[in-house]
Amino acid sequence: MSFYNLDHRTTKILYMILAAVGAVSLAGVVLLNLPFYYELSTALSALTFFLVSLVMFILIAFSIKEFILPSLDCFREKETIGVIIFLFIFLSIIIIFSSNYIWTTPEIYAVEICFDADDSSSPLAVQSLSHPKTNRLYPPESFGVRRYPITIESGKCVNGQITTLLGRRLRYSMDAHLAVTVREDPPEGRFYISIDDSPSVVLFEDDIDQPSTQTIPVREGFKTSAPWSSSLQRYWFYGIRTIMVWVSAMVLSLFLFGLTERTIKFSAENEKQP
Repeated sequence: MSFYNLDHRTTKILYMILAAVGAVSLAGVVLLNLPFYYELSTALSALTFFLVSLVMFILIAFSIKEFILPSLDCFREKETIGVIIFLFIFLSIIIIFSSNYIWTTPEIYAVEICFDADDSSSPLAVQSLSHPKTNRLYPPESFGVRRYPITIESGKCVNGQITTLLGRRLRYSMDAHLAVTVREDPPEGRFYISIDDSPSVVLFEDDIDQPSTQTIPVREGFKTSAPWSSSLQRYWFYGIRTIMVWVSAMVLSLFLFGLTERTIKFSAENEKQP
């Protein structure tokens, strides 16, 4: 039985399946390419994914009804198939090479920051914790504050965590993953930071030539490659993301073709009117 001769109920089910798969794929491509998504809690990330998928499903279902179904007869033509294949390849390449973070794996690190002032009383204000290459701020909530700065009393420590992203396409994966910026003219003392129990120490001394702010790059304790436990896990990781890219590209290709056909027909009808 030809695809074009399917009954209405079967056709509707097929299009709902296409809309659902396309929605999940597009939501994955969008969210997995946003660094902040990896820093959400499990419950919040699941809720965000569900809501974005729902919005995508509604948009795709609307596009199928308004743009793709009216152009269904055109899909019999070889020229149409060629155009859709071209759009699919073009969009796949665009998505693959413009999406850095979708190919990365998140790594969560435990961070401990301590400060011992020489006068045993002066606190240290950490103005920011950021990625030194992208300048992306790490959320301070896990360190017990809602916004920067993070104040560390002399002789005390604060504990929290940061999430970094590892991927072959990220050129800075081999560089420092954390830059600690302290306030102007930090008090003299011993600054200590540990990443997953890998310590680094910096001594603040009175120096008239020191800059108004100090940025401390931290390299110790960070991984430089994704911790794959097996080749199968790596292939599964890249395979799922590749499928999401392909499905997203196909949905966008059908939408663009249907939209173009709808626009051409609308323009032709207007030209015929006196």
